[in-house]
Amino acid sequence: MSTTAFFKSLRLSQAEYDRHAASQSSDTQDMMTCDENSPKLKIIAESEEVKEVLREASNAGEDWILVPYDPEDMVESVMHRIANIIRIPEKHLRLAGNEEILPSWEDVSELDFFTQTQTQPIEAILLPTSDVDGYVAARRKVGRWRRFPFEPPAASELPANPHARAQALFPVLDTTDSAHWADYIIHRQAAESRLNEAFERLEYYDENAPYWSMIRDSTLGALYGEDDLTEEECHKIADSVANTSLDAKDDGCEIRDANVITRIHSLVAPKSVDMHLTFHHRTRMYSVEYGYSLGFRINKEPVPPLTSFPNSNRKLNRMHSGQGWTTFGWFYLDDRRAEHSACPVSARHLKQVHDALFGPAKKGKLGERMSLRGTAKLMLASLGIAFDVAVDEEDKDENGDGHTSSMEACLELAAEKPGISAAHLRKICGIPPLKGDDTADLSKEQVTAPMDPSEDEYGSDDDGYGRGRRDEECIFI
Repeated sequence: MSTTAFFKSLRLSQAEYDRHAASQSSDTQDMMTCDENSPKLKIIAESEEVKEVLREASNAGEDWILVPYDPEDMVESVMHRIANIIRIPEKHLRLAGNEEILPSWEDVSELDFFTQTQTQPIEAILLPTSDVDGYVAARRKVGRWRRFPFEPPAASELPANPHARAQALFPVLDTTDSAHWADYIIHRQAAESRLNEAFERLEYYDENAPYWSMIRDSTLGALYGEDDLTEEECHKIADSVANTSLDAKDDGCEIRDANVITRIHSLVAPKSVDMHLTFHHRTRMYSVEYGYSLGFRINKEPVPPLTSFPNSNRKLNRMHSGQGWTTFGWFYLDDRRAEHSACPVSARHLKQVHDALFGPAKKGKLGERMSLRGTAKLMLASLGIAFDVAVDEEDKDENGDGHTSSMEACLELAAEKPGISAAHLRKICGIPPLKGDDTADLSKEQVTAPMDPSEDEYGSDDDGYGRGRRDEECIFI
């Protein structure tokens, strides 16, 4: 079947579309409402196939249609109105503007595309979902994910010496010569190539986009409080983080499953650190499945980017052992809802990671300006875990302490004995304890008493919303 015939075949009769619309939720139907005096979008098409559908839907036979929108709309609301006019269900359609896919979950008011001066209706391009990958690939801009405005020279202008070439290709700092820079270049380019390919898809329309956004925001946020770093250095460090594998599933409210692999490239040497997180959370009628494990691997010499984790079938408390991996923390509930956890990462581990990524704390060097506390926060942030380690009570009151969960991708880590502990991180970073800090040796396995059924005051259900008294609230941002 030709593309034209296929796209046209998605168009329903009026009666069929009316039945489809009636089957949608009341929230979906409310999205159709818009004031007659609202500004208009001019919906156009690039392909003849879509133009033909627009001509059939247009009252005047034009190959475009006008669709009203409200500045308080989400893009999704605009999509519903388009679907209503052309009688093709919204799941088959995407909108593009400014050579980018417009994210359906964003508010119109938050997108620069809708803020341009209007003397005529703004033009937006209607795409079949099958054309999105091609549209994105044709307009891909290498390095759009970077926070530091870094533009490598043309290939013909690159130095032949691998060390000098690495300095020209990447925003590195305080580097010294090594026999491994050539391999560092190969593997870092491979990791960044994955970012270039995935950026638009993750940023705008992939189901993993909220989690991707959480990683991106957390990495830069992790450097807040590193007052000895310049803004430029913070951006370079944030850009050294490259997610190489991401698979996250949510229920519309909370993350239910996540498998995340991220590489943090050294800014000072041809080294890197791989981070891995596995997470699972289900609240069922009579049970709760809840557990996670995170670990790291220091690559003292360049190795290819990791895209799958080799020990995924191991138990959570042993998942990150062997093959160079070290456990940062783990947690699970047993069948009696007793918590089991440990946060075995040590000061020695943090120093090893710190020195691999930023160099030793020598006077005037990057390693002196980056703390162990900042290193731990960056490691967690690279997996999408925004985590603060308060240095005193004032810092705790102003900036919080522990995990801060995103509203867009809520990763539930709260527990009586969590596997990632601000108290433990304070201890190994040499920060005095705060009031209420757990004084137990949290590097060893902690086990709480089983949950008394009478304490499960909210009951539980199969939609993931059951809670007991032991569960604490997340801080949302």
